[in-house]
Amino acid sequence: MAQIQISSEDVMAYSKQVDAYANEIRTVFNEIESRMYYVESIWQSPASKYFMEQFQTLNPAMMSYLDTLARFSTYLHQTANLYQENEQSLMRYE
Repeated sequence: MAQIQISSEDVMAYSKQVDAYANEIRTVFNEIESRMYYVESIWQSPASKYFMEQFQTLNPAMMSYLDTLARFSTYLHQTANLYQENEQSLMRYE
C-alpha cells in the first residue's frame, strides 16, 4: 500500500504559493479595472455603459474568489503549524 508523506514545510510552502497566486490575480484584476475606467472616461456611449456594467458584475465574484483563496491559505498555514507541533511532539517521544 502506498503511503503519502507530507511535511509541515510542504504545507507551508503551498500556503505561500496560494498567497502569491492570489496576489498575482489581484494585481492583474486591478490593472484591468484601471484600464476599464480609463476606457470609460474616453468612450461615452450606451454600448460603453453596458460594457462597464457587465464588467462591474465581475467585481463581487472576483473579490469572493480572492477571499476564498485567502481563507484556504490561512487554513493551510494553520494546518502546517499544527503538523509542525505534532512532529515536534513525536520527536520528543522517540
